[in-house]
Amino acid sequence: MSFESSAPLPAAPGAPGDAQDGLVLVVAPHPDDELTAWAALADTGADSYAVFLTLTRGESTRACREVQGQVQHEHGERAPRPSPVGIGHPTCGHARLYSWWTFLEAAGRDFPAARTGPAAHVVLDNGPGGRQADVWVGETGARIALTLPDGAVGVGDATSAVTQVLDLRGDLLPDLPVTRIVSATYWNDSNAHGNRTTSSGDCREASDCPGLAEAYEYEHADHRRTAEAMVWVAAESSAETWIVLPPAAGTSAADWLGAPPTATIRAAALAAPDYEQLVELLHQSYGWLSYPDPIWITGERATAASGVLFARQHDYLVLPGRVP
Repeated sequence: MSFESSAPLPAAPGAPGDAQDGLVLVVAPHPDDELTAWAALADTGADSYAVFLTLTRGESTRACREVQGQVQHEHGERAPRPSPVGIGHPTCGHARLYSWWTFLEAAGRDFPAARTGPAAHVVLDNGPGGRQADVWVGETGARIALTLPDGAVGVGDATSAVTQVLDLRGDLLPDLPVTRIVSATYWNDSNAHGNRTTSSGDCREASDCPGLAEAYEYEHADHRRTAEAMVWVAAESSAETWIVLPPAAGTSAADWLGAPPTATIRAAALAAPDYEQLVELLHQSYGWLSYPDPIWITGERATAASGVLFARQHDYLVLPGRVP
């Protein structure tokens, strides 16, 4: 897969990472999850080489059924390319990845974290996770799209894939120290709301559905497994790892994910103008995925009352880096 904005890398000087002193990795299970990590990037600065990683292409989204009837041009939404022919079809994954690319390209005009500069596109037949991967490497940042199965991401597979992406440093990626890993894996599965509840029989044990009834319900298993995988990645990393949480989850989230007691909670928020700008880009690039809802609701916190997933403020479980 290639995109119009890809271009060959310039010869050194100007090689990838020359102007940066550290690497920040943003890990998302699917294209469009990355916005829940954005508040944790606000203090990383232009001196960081940011790598946006999506583990899947998101090819199992129900929005791929009848896309043309779901695009709301009056809200500034753009039709994906190519037009998907159905759930699970390769065109569905390609369309979602195109939206991911256009969102990051647009965001990169004003947000240094999303910039790559001219980027070289490399296809790895046996990439991280043992599957095909697309890698775009630029002077100031990179983007990597893996092909783990949407809806069937395992903890072990996600752990291995992220670890192997980090191992690309000194090869495809610049050989920079990792300064922060951010996991865009918002997940909240309470036993009272959503499809998985005590009454449905899916929450037989407290560990099955340990979420909060007061927080926005988002039960996607890929998010839970990827968040759990990040705990394993953090155990072997010298960098801080930030995992997005439901509001007010507190340190109880460490128990949900099997995190060590050294984990702490930090709140981070986007400046209001930045949030408004990113939400506008979200609707333009990803609006077709909000189906069957008319449009994504936005607001301060991801609470059940607000109905907001992509909130301006998020809490993060922060795992300290391993002491070398």
